[in-house]
Amino acid sequence: MLKQRFLIVIILAALILPLGMAQAQSDVRFSPVERAIYYLGRVQRGETMLWTWAGTGFRVKYLNSMAVALHFSAENAPEPMSTDVPRLVQYRVNGGEWKSLLIPALSDQTFPLEITDSEGVLEVIKVSEGTLTFKGLRLASGGALAGAPLPRRKIEIIGDSITVGFRMNGMGGYETPSDHNARLTYGGTLAETFDAEVRLIAVTGAGLIHDYDTPPSESKPMPARYSLLHRAENSLSNLWAWQPDLILINLGSNDTTNPTVPEANFQSAMVRFLATIRAHNPSARIIVLQPFGLNGGSVPVYQAALKGAVQARRGDEKLLYLDTLGWLTSEHFTDGAHPNAAGQSRAAEMLIPYLHEIMGWN
Repeated sequence: MLKQRFLIVIILAALILPLGMAQAQSDVRFSPVERAIYYLGRVQRGETMLWTWAGTGFRVKYLNSMAVALHFSAENAPEPMSTDVPRLVQYRVNGGEWKSLLIPALSDQTFPLEITDSEGVLEVIKVSEGTLTFKGLRLASGGALAGAPLPRRKIEIIGDSITVGFRMNGMGGYETPSDHNARLTYGGTLAETFDAEVRLIAVTGAGLIHDYDTPPSESKPMPARYSLLHRAENSLSNLWAWQPDLILINLGSNDTTNPTVPEANFQSAMVRFLATIRAHNPSARIIVLQPFGLNGGSVPVYQAALKGAVQARRGDEKLLYLDTLGWLTSEHFTDGAHPNAAGQSRAAEMLIPYLHEIMGWN
């Protein structure tokens, strides 16, 4: 009798184990080059997709699957926000609540998502600045991918830490990515409001002539980064097939740091940069924003120089200057220089009616 029971157990195990193994192996894996996946932002494409700019991500529709998982790799890159620090990704399904994935530094693994529907439009955004490689997507057996509705409009925002949401939720550094959130910046709100893909061509510490507290000879300011797919490396590519309807420029705060750039030098550099931007984007409306101010919004940033640069390009009929001074006050800043969540929301609140009028968007 004991032998018979033992034999039954062995037979059941033999039947059950292969079945379990077959289920584990039957997950459907999709390459990051699947045509159904629409990438948001500047992506360095290959067998995997490298995301270096904050706000980069994708949109896709998944079908017939109660399990969705994403494969990410967080390698180090030659910048402090990509060296031994975690990255933060957020996702939502069918326009629902945004949820977070913390990607550990130097990790290479698959992250299951919290999914309650067997079908939905999945949106994924890297809300921190660190470099991240997307290696693919996994669904349950029988799952499939399809194209999702695409954004109606295209906006590019060129800027610095203010544009990427540095310290909007707290005073932490790169080791605390939850204190920074590109999705909740004024640009992210514009994306939601106008159903737009917003590309944030922005880096914490970046200036027009030099970076934060860094001499020009040791800097990689925004004009040197503007044409790059990989913001930390010289990965030039033909980016200009993606043509924005609108470009916002929010630069200058870091040029006020040591060594402070004189107004005349800043104006000349901005004139040159505007010419470069226009050459690559011949039909876009370009709006130069007065930065939101230093010392709690009370000190203007290159106000005369920015006005002068736009006036010097007066033949460009689609170029405008927008004075934002006074939009934000001391309670809208985390540290006097970086807008907090309320400050980012306030900036968007002021921009939206202006863009309704200028762009004719509803």
